[in-house]
Amino acid sequence: MKALKITGILLIFVGLIAYFTSDYFIEKRLRSELSILIQKDSVSLYKYDFSKFNLSLVDGSIKLKKVTLYPTKAARDSLANPNNNIRVLIEASIEEIKMEGFQIKKFLETGHINITRFKIKKPKVTYLFDSRKKGTSSSTALDNVFSESFSQADLTYFLIDDASIHVHNILKDKDIVVFDNFEFKLSHAHIDSTTIKRFSPFDYDNINFSAKNLTLDLDEDYTFSGGKLSFSAKRNTTSISDLKVSPKYSRENFANKYKFQKTWLALALNDLTITNIDFEELIQNGNFRIGKLELEKANLAIYKDKTKPEPPFKKKFLPVTALKKASLILSIDTIDLKKSNVTINEKSALTDELSELTINNLDAQIYGFTNDSTQMSINKFMTVNVSSRLMKVAPVTLQAKFDLTSSDDRHYIHATVGKTDATIFNKMLNPLLLVKVKSGEILNMDLSYTADDLSCEGTMDFEYENFKIDIYNTEEQDKKQGLLSLAANTVIKTSNTKESSSYTQGVIKADRVQNKFIFPYLWNAVQSGIVYTMAPIMSDIKKQEKASRKNIRKN
Repeated sequence: MKALKITGILLIFVGLIAYFTSDYFIEKRLRSELSILIQKDSVSLYKYDFSKFNLSLVDGSIKLKKVTLYPTKAARDSLANPNNNIRVLIEASIEEIKMEGFQIKKFLETGHINITRFKIKKPKVTYLFDSRKKGTSSSTALDNVFSESFSQADLTYFLIDDASIHVHNILKDKDIVVFDNFEFKLSHAHIDSTTIKRFSPFDYDNINFSAKNLTLDLDEDYTFSGGKLSFSAKRNTTSISDLKVSPKYSRENFANKYKFQKTWLALALNDLTITNIDFEELIQNGNFRIGKLELEKANLAIYKDKTKPEPPFKKKFLPVTALKKASLILSIDTIDLKKSNVTINEKSALTDELSELTINNLDAQIYGFTNDSTQMSINKFMTVNVSSRLMKVAPVTLQAKFDLTSSDDRHYIHATVGKTDATIFNKMLNPLLLVKVKSGEILNMDLSYTADDLSCEGTMDFEYENFKIDIYNTEEQDKKQGLLSLAANTVIKTSNTKESSSYTQGVIKADRVQNKFIFPYLWNAVQSGIVYTMAPIMSDIKKQEKASRKNIRKN
């Protein structure tokens, strides 16, 4: 009887030892299996560690504390070596990893990972990359983490909570991309040795992610930032709020930094929404196909110092050619801009003063924005519709149609300006042209023209009344100014209405300045119609001067 009791006590003791040490041996086995998975080759790129390991065999739960993944010294040396093809490495520290419903036995027997719930708490992930090296589609950072022993993993629910993600350029030794307060939710995910080689390394049912702070420092003059970013795979919608392009220099210091004229800008955008991105095309081929791009409440400020010399001649392309010369396919069905404002200031070379033009309450839609030949075969026109108010007052509409198949950027413009007091434009005219409108009312302006890469031609119906102007001289000699103003008011038609027998329909005819973009081209076209209407004598003189210059060049 006594021997039986002793045997029972020994069995209980052995059982307790087995129970309390089983976790230790399983932990040791798990560490060994993980080590096999993470050893990519004989000279491993990564090492990992964790400070605390809690295991429950009953419900298959595992908790790891203070997990770290870091590149080996050999890996870092390879990244820094310009002749090595390793371009990206990952460095990570994680406060806690918690797994529930982990089929441990199946993992130890087959290497297959099956987990019901997987949560990663407060990870900080840094992508280290060498900007000298070009990426390849055949190798990703995650593919370099796992060895050939990795087979597959299935997750019912996966959560990354309160993460921080940094992209660090080792050449400049600075973070160029930062995501803070990042949350990532993934449902019914599958990853295996085939999918892991892709840029998007898993199949899934749905993905949702968000980040509260986004910073991109990709340029020496500007920083890009966003307040909140969110994405839903089911809705295929990405949105960013409080998007900003912030200059690193004041506009005066920016101008002083460069020898030639260069445009300074600042942008604040309330909401940016992207719908129906073709991620497969983007990931596999690097091409952008988007259903709709919405921009709401954009405020754009533009400044240029015209006292600086113009940069050396370089041809600027019109929209169609610029699209065709893009190195990747860009295709956006609809671009919708709402409730936006643009302020343009220029420091005048004539007066050293600032001119100002504002475009307010700007709404615009662009349809068929593409350089994809397949899309162009279906619809060869890109159309643009714009409505706004100039200087907060003058109602303006514009419709443009661009032939995407033309070799010479053929396009068509129709625009209108509604009834407004012409003196509102003095903030622009006075500093730039030394012209001041003393009085005058624009009744209506309606213009249409056809243009290509060389020139434009069309007509303008410009109705106005009681125009009087002053022309100033830089020497500010009152007598001379008075004579100039008198001459100008003698030459121009003070009124032009369709009811009048002397009504003049303006002719639009202008050559394109090849080192300017489309907006100066549009402005030159409008100016030609205004001059023809208001000062037909001056228009004839300009034609004669142009013809004389051509004859001189011929001779």
